[in-house]
Amino acid sequence: HNFEALLGELGVEKDYVGLGLANVFKDDGGRDVALSFGLGAGAPDRARSFMATLAGDIAQYRAALWRAAATRSVAYMQSTSVGELLAEGNYSSAFLEQYIPSCMTVYVGTVAHEQTALSVAYFFEQHFSVCTTLARVPAYVVRGGVGAYIQKLGQRLRSSGVTLATGIAVERLSLAGGDIVVHARGSSGAVDAHAFDRVIVATNDHGSYSTLLSDDFSAKPLLAEVASRISYHRSASMLTNNVSLVPEALRDTRSGCWNLEAYTNVARKASSTRQVYSSNFPNIDTTQCYREVPTPFHYYGSINETIEKDALLTKHWKMVDHDSALLHANRNLHKVQGADGVYFAGASVSVNLHEWATTSGLVVANQLGGGYPFEGNSMARQSFLATKQHMLFGVGFMSPKLNMARD
Repeated sequence: HNFEALLGELGVEKDYVGLGLANVFKDDGGRDVALSFGLGAGAPDRARSFMATLAGDIAQYRAALWRAAATRSVAYMQSTSVGELLAEGNYSSAFLEQYIPSCMTVYVGTVAHEQTALSVAYFFEQHFSVCTTLARVPAYVVRGGVGAYIQKLGQRLRSSGVTLATGIAVERLSLAGGDIVVHARGSSGAVDAHAFDRVIVATNDHGSYSTLLSDDFSAKPLLAEVASRISYHRSASMLTNNVSLVPEALRDTRSGCWNLEAYTNVARKASSTRQVYSSNFPNIDTTQCYREVPTPFHYYGSINETIEKDALLTKHWKMVDHDSALLHANRNLHKVQGADGVYFAGASVSVNLHEWATTSGLVVANQLGGGYPFEGNSMARQSFLATKQHMLFGVGFMSPKLNMARD
């Protein structure tokens, strides 16, 4: 809500879309079933029946997570695996063996059954609309992409007298004479030192916190201990003409049309299923009949040299695992906020989404004496207050029992 309010303040235009999780599953007969969020009139009966089964499983699982969080101890949630929690229910084999593993593998980087019930309950509370529903969730895309609002935000800041320096790599922070010294390397390769009375560190990587701060910062020991627990997984995206990556189950055998509505998101291999995630056909009306897959398209997935060798463009990145270690880090950052004049913001302080990245910055600005700019927007203000509780006191976002989880 705060991110959307910011876009409105900057005059950025956006279009609304549907977002959700869609998969190609194996039904009880071993056949591929392409589940989209708007099964058309031509959808086979087995697909409708299969979706109804998974929808019931999802409702049962969400109820189990909330019930465990409300009635059981944090110690239980920390010591019990998701597999053990699932064993208490009555779920279909497709849900246990395909739905849960594929969703968690893609979004978290780990296999759900091996994780603690606490960390996965935390994850599902943040992503319930995507991973625990088979309905499309309203979302929007910014016209012109990221560059559209970055440019307008930069213009607004400069017009207010803010000095923006881009293309600079901050290497470390140190303390000197009551000032915080930022050591940064410019595009020329030269290292300069700049002194400030307050510094806000905003990054989506907890691991960088301990390496940025020199040993004389009081927050260094805790940040180093937190960072030592965090793990990452490698991801990749490709622009490709390889239509064989699109699951055959997405083709309607009667009409010959590709079901791009079920493929609005990018397919990938995960735990023996094709996982669908993110937009791979920008500016294409997926409700239309396409007898051939439009190319080129985007493919997201784990690193695979066989697939990448024919890609038109490939990008790799390192993504933090959403596991119990990340939960531990998020639950302890409030202890070092403002210590020695350093504040921590960005998507990593809560969930890696634009909303919390934006709101966390507003929280720090508010702590430094700035007002909250969207008082008239009740939903944005509610998000702001929840983020403030989380960042400054280590509570919020989740049920009271889960909020107590700090080991």
